[in-house]
Amino acid sequence: MNSSKHLRSLVLPFLVSAFTIVAFFPVLHNGFVDWDDAAVLLNNPHYRGLGWTEISWMFTTLHMSLYRPITWVTFGLDYLLWGMNPAGYHFTSLLFHAVNAVLAYFIAVRLLSLGHDNRNAIRLVAAFAAMLFALHPLRVEAVAWSAARSEPVAACFVFLSLICYLSAAENSSRLTWMSAALGFFALSLLSKASAVTFPIVLVAFDFYPLRRIKGPPHTWFRSNVLRIWLEKIPFFALSFAAALISVVAKEKGGALAESNPWGNLPLALYAIGVYLWKTIFPVNLSPIYPVPDAGEIWRLPLIIFPVVVLVITIAVIIFRHRWPATAMAWFCYVALLLPYSGIVKYGPQLVADRYTYLPGLVLAVFAGAVGLYVWERLPQMFSLPASAGLVLVVTLLAFLTWRQTHVWHDSETLFRRAVAVAPRSIVSHHNLAAVLAADSRTGEAVEEYRRALTIRDYLDGHVALADLLSRESKFAEAMYHDREAIRLDPSLLPPRQHLALLLIREQRLNEAIEQYLETLKIEPAFVEGHNNLGLILASSGRLDDAIAHYREAITLKPDFALAYANLGDALAAQGKIDEAVVQLRKALEIDPNLAAAQRSLDSALNAKQRLK
Repeated sequence: MNSSKHLRSLVLPFLVSAFTIVAFFPVLHNGFVDWDDAAVLLNNPHYRGLGWTEISWMFTTLHMSLYRPITWVTFGLDYLLWGMNPAGYHFTSLLFHAVNAVLAYFIAVRLLSLGHDNRNAIRLVAAFAAMLFALHPLRVEAVAWSAARSEPVAACFVFLSLICYLSAAENSSRLTWMSAALGFFALSLLSKASAVTFPIVLVAFDFYPLRRIKGPPHTWFRSNVLRIWLEKIPFFALSFAAALISVVAKEKGGALAESNPWGNLPLALYAIGVYLWKTIFPVNLSPIYPVPDAGEIWRLPLIIFPVVVLVITIAVIIFRHRWPATAMAWFCYVALLLPYSGIVKYGPQLVADRYTYLPGLVLAVFAGAVGLYVWERLPQMFSLPASAGLVLVVTLLAFLTWRQTHVWHDSETLFRRAVAVAPRSIVSHHNLAAVLAADSRTGEAVEEYRRALTIRDYLDGHVALADLLSRESKFAEAMYHDREAIRLDPSLLPPRQHLALLLIREQRLNEAIEQYLETLKIEPAFVEGHNNLGLILASSGRLDDAIAHYREAITLKPDFALAYANLGDALAAQGKIDEAVVQLRKALEIDPNLAAAQRSLDSALNAKQRLK
């Protein structure tokens, strides 16, 4: 009988997992997308396997400005199982999410049981809470985007850590459970430092609902409570270490934009408000949301989000004794969002769906607690309509999730969705243009870059347009965009190099010489610049200057066969046949297939023969 009862208790978590898999099933038909998947997976050979070389790289790399060795291990296993088949990678991400859905169920059961006795009602409401978490469309980005795998992986270990912590709080084998909680938390941080504020959540739980710390503030640090604070020290130590590594990774990768918490506070309030809004009304979801300027946050209608956050925060502080569950839920939600709120700004985004993965569980369990509270006080006649309403909510979320998974089917679909949701997003237009250009749809790509430039003048748009327009033989317009790029960043080499090549094509050699001279002032070790400038000078009859630049190119790159060949041609033009032969032979010694050098050598040897 106990065995039968145990099996029945697993029915609901099994159904939660099954519904999650069904709702997310379309991800198995999706491919990789050109939104970090290339840098993380497609163009990165280092993670492919689980040998010593790969494991060593995983635990030492800060690739993509992140330290996430455990996540890399899952990618390495994917490669061994599936090769580069995207379906396999998506299957693994979905598997983690399905496991997290089950863990969310058990967390909800444990928390709801602290204040209620009706086991059947608790389990049903816990299943509802778990599905609110797992089937919410905001979860799609973390599951459908392979490069975002670290979110569900890190969350899996955090959920396990929380379950162990709850067990430690009510179990005589406290040390064992607390050690397990600490170990899982460490694994979470090694997957990604998403949960650096998790120890704060544990402290909040000690106040409510665990009530391990209670009474007025002057009693919180008495000897009988001191053990509770001491057990948090290892958790905070791990968080501090993870935060430090994360900051170093961001700085090394150039992703840390601003570190002024007070200056970024308006952005943080805005972001928290947006996340709350998207949780309640999950429509117009996008991989990219435009970042408002700090000054715009305090203007209508954007001011609504910071004001709502401030009002909720003030309300829960005032009524914390009357509504302790609400205060605790809001505090934990904000704490888990804090690292991604923009309080420390990094990267091009302020808001991203994947950042709601961990905080989403807090709101889901809180919604379950509210539902259970209402359910217990609901007249019997309303039970059926209320149940139908909950089923309707879950079904609607599942439908929205199913539809959202298709957005991540391929790169073009993804960025067209981003453009549709946020027409003023430069990043969306730019990324869509890059996808179109890679697909040889140059005309469409040019139009997207132009749309982006009408929103704001930016460097990468001019550089990309100059390249595409030159391929379309629109050289005058291409040169205009090169000059605009140079105006925005005079120290950048590629637009100067590109402009110089176009000027050579147009036979505007003096202007091309000026561009190369400016380029070499910025970067004296630019080998190709010396060689190309030498070619222009030689064609203009300035052979001595050309020879000087060829020799500098060879000094910088002793195996530069083309520079030796060009030097040989210049020396031959000066009548220095013997020196020319030496240089041309050196070019062919480096590159025997350099046909131009062979022709020049034959010509020089014939000339030498005639002189005899």
